[in-house]
Amino acid sequence: THVLLAADGNAGKASHQIRIDERLVAAVRGDLAPSDRRPSELSPKEIQARLRAGDSPEKVAKAARIPLTRVLRYAGPVESERERIVEQARRTPLTKPRGPAASRPMGEAVDHRLTTLTGFRPDSVRWTARRRGDGAWTVELSYAARGQKTASWLWQPTTTQLTALGVAGARLAADDPAPR
Repeated sequence: THVLLAADGNAGKASHQIRIDERLVAAVRGDLAPSDRRPSELSPKEIQARLRAGDSPEKVAKAARIPLTRVLRYAGPVESERERIVEQARRTPLTKPRGPAASRPMGEAVDHRLTTLTGFRPDSVRWTARRRGDGAWTVELSYAARGQKTASWLWQPTTTQLTALGVAGARLAADDPAPR
C-alpha cells in the first residue's frame, strides 16, 4: 500500500513513505492525464525534427523536459521514415562527380564489397539515416572489419541523387571493374 524510501546510509530503515494511489501508478506507467503533464519545451514538430536529425529519444526528452514515454510516441514513425530513407538510398546507383553513374544500386554494391573484406563480421552491420537542415539525408553504415568502420552518403530524395561522403563511401559503393 506504500512505497518506502530510505537514504543510502539507512538502507535498512525507511525514512519516508508514499502511499500508492492511482496517480502514482499512472505516473510510473507514463499515463498521467493531460492536465497533470508539464508542458514541453519543444513542439511536436521540433521533437520529430530532432529525432530525424539523429538525436536519441533520451536526449530529446531531456531537451524538451518531458518524460521519455512522451517522446517515444513520435520515435516509432520517425524510425520507420529513417528506415525507408535507407532503403531508398540503397536502391539508387551512386552518382559520381566524374564519369557515368554507377550501374548497380549502392546497397547491392556495398553488400558485395563487405563480403570481400578481411575480418568482416556480418552481424555488425548497422544502417541509419539522419536528416540535415537542408532536407537532404546522410545515410550511414557502420560495420566491423578489423576494427569499427563507417561510411556515409548524401541522399537527396527530391533529385534522387546519391553521392559518397568520403573515400569509404565511394569505395564501398563503386562498381566492380570490368573483367579483363
